[in-house]
Amino acid sequence: MRLTVRILIWSFLSSVLVLSSANAAVILVSEEVLRDYKLLVGNLAPTSVRDFRGQGSSRQVAEVILLLQALDAGGYRREIRLRTSPSNAQTLRTLVTGEAHLSGTTRWKQELKKFQPRINSSFALLRAGEFQMGLFGCRGQLKLGVPTLNELSIVADRSRSVEWSALKQAHFKAVDSSDSELTRVRMVCLGRVDATVAEFPAASELSIHRGGFTLEAYPEIKLTFEDTRHYPISKVADRSQAVTMALNRGLRVIRRKGLVTRAMLHSGFHHPKTKGWQEVKLRSNK
Repeated sequence: MRLTVRILIWSFLSSVLVLSSANAAVILVSEEVLRDYKLLVGNLAPTSVRDFRGQGSSRQVAEVILLLQALDAGGYRREIRLRTSPSNAQTLRTLVTGEAHLSGTTRWKQELKKFQPRINSSFALLRAGEFQMGLFGCRGQLKLGVPTLNELSIVADRSRSVEWSALKQAHFKAVDSSDSELTRVRMVCLGRVDATVAEFPAASELSIHRGGFTLEAYPEIKLTFEDTRHYPISKVADRSQAVTMALNRGLRVIRRKGLVTRAMLHSGFHHPKTKGWQEVKLRSNK
């Protein structure tokens, strides 16, 4: 039976069954991503998805679908299970112990190096320059024209270490930190900083609504990170070599078919309205 009809959804509470499911490859995702994945995919076989637009669409959900499509295209025919994980840190710990095979969403290559040799990196899903973010200011308060970085004070999430490192090396007027998205939005709209950085939304409007505030993207400028993102693969899980080989073969196939480009465009991550915008290239020193 093909992968398209054999994907099962597990909850985190089912983790005790992993050891008894010797034939299943386990993919870890967050509860939020799994919820949105269900909304977007519905009753479709994930390997048949070609339109990544709709309710629940995001870069992270697109990455889960692309992972499943890559495994299928690479010839992986065993059972696959999606299982929730409460945090990025827990996902990596679970991969280190071999209790799961893959993360359903990508990580920066630099972040995964510290977990070698127990975690491998797949071939890059997002190549250098393909990870894009926008600068978002409060509606009605954006500076006129296209700002230069040294005109803007920003707030970002320090825990996203690779992005934080790259932003700190850019020439912003000031860089503040908060690990709460709502706090970052409030800081912008209360005038403490000029902008925050965020991925472009799937919605047609380039705006973010949180806690009664609305942020809008500064037009004609976007940040591109000159680093690569990969699926983490447990090297110590059963059949990890077979999973790795199938995934890497399949990643080549889906890129040649244009599925990666399509998914990033449909999810808003590469927003069509930002095509042709000035790119500010950033690189981490992590």
